Amino acid sequence: MLKKYFKNAPIIGVLSLIVYLVTLPEKPKEQLVTGEKSTPITVIQATTKDLTVRLRTVGTIKALNRPTVSAEIASRVEKTYVNKGSQVSKGDLLLQLDKTKIKLKIATLKADINLFTAQKDQAKKVADRYKKLNKGNAISAEKLEKAETDLLVFRIKRQKAEAMLDIQKDLLKRSEVRSPIDGLVKKRWVSAGDYLKIGKPLFDLVETQDFRAVMSFPEMVADKLAIGQKVVIRYKRDQWHYEEARITDINPSINPNSRSVEVLSDFLNQGKVKSGSSFSAEVIIENKKDAVIVPSRSVVLRPAGEVVYLFEEGKAKQQLVVVGQRLDNEVEIIKGLKKGQRIVSDGAGFLTDGAAIRVKED
Repeated sequence: MLKKYFKNAPIIGVLSLIVYLVTLPEKPKEQLVTGEKSTPITVIQATTKDLTVRLRTVGTIKALNRPTVSAEIASRVEKTYVNKGSQVSKGDLLLQLDKTKIKLKIATLKADINLFTAQKDQAKKVADRYKKLNKGNAISAEKLEKAETDLLVFRIKRQKAEAMLDIQKDLLKRSEVRSPIDGLVKKRWVSAGDYLKIGKPLFDLVETQDFRAVMSFPEMVADKLAIGQKVVIRYKRDQWHYEEARITDINPSINPNSRSVEVLSDFLNQGKVKSGSSFSAEVIIENKKDAVIVPSRSVVLRPAGEVVYLFEEGKAKQQLVVVGQRLDNEVEIIKGLKKGQRIVSDGAGFLTDGAAIRVKED
């Protein structure tokens, strides 16, 4: 009996193995053959849309006019009317200099003019009488010449005094120091009682209307910038504010230290920004039609460069691309991809070239 059991043992083992294999759960073919697993992803199609090409940068706002008001006459400060931070309008009185000496000189010159006028009138009468007498040979020609010379001298003295009077009147006007612009007093250099020499700084002023935005761009984009291009300036006070302007000047040389080009844009301040403020800016350089656009997450960095992954028959095909503008959640593709091509969106960062992929079910 035992001998018969061992004789049938191989047959019983084979039958048991067949039953076991038949009852195993079915697995995907590719896993049974190769053991390869697929990565779940989502797929989108590359689309196109009209795109405004912008260059972004930061910069500093400066007042277009920042004059330093200086003394034009030598005198003592009698009174100041403004301080640091004062708002001034063009023509406002900033400072009064002592004008006592000027007034005395004016009075003296007026008296001299009256004297020279009287002497001139008297000399004219004498010269006219001598002319009549000289015609009848009643006086010598030498006396007539002297009378005419005296008349000329008094005329010249009067003219000189009148010119000096005009100078003193101008100095009297300059003793009242007035603002040349609408703006703010940035700094006051003097106080009442100071004696000033000509050229002594009195006030630093800052204009509050005409402003200049100073920006720098990398030298590689210098050839894309041009005078007249639109600039959108963005700065923050209590909230974000925007100013629209145009490029008014471009420095023709490259900064050797920063390898950048300086760009200027003048604009009219609406009273919301101060000189010295920082800002961000966008320069609109081009309006593109039908630019190829994909989600930002579809573009990943690999050793070969920036790539997207095409969806082809369950496999990820790596495709090198050239990226243009980076928008909020989208990227412009300049080269390497066409409208309508199917690419991986979610999950692109986990893929390699040739990886097995499958579309996630909702």
